[in-house]
Amino acid sequence: SFLSRGNRNPSRTTETGHDDGKRLANRKKVSAIVLYYSHPFVLNQRIFRLLIFELTFLLLEFLN
Repeated sequence: SFLSRGNRNPSRTTETGHDDGKRLANRKKVSAIVLYYSHPFVLNQRIFRLLIFELTFLLLEFLN
């Protein structure tokens, strides 16, 4: 029982830990979007503009 208690990470159960996990997942999603749209064959002006709007929207979501 001591080992199982030691394995638990108390910061994961807190609200801030949960928020950090969500933020990290969102950051991974953003970087995946950036990697996809910065692919040389995919990137053009229209898609780049769309990407800017997408990132701006995601940033606004982070701030709320």
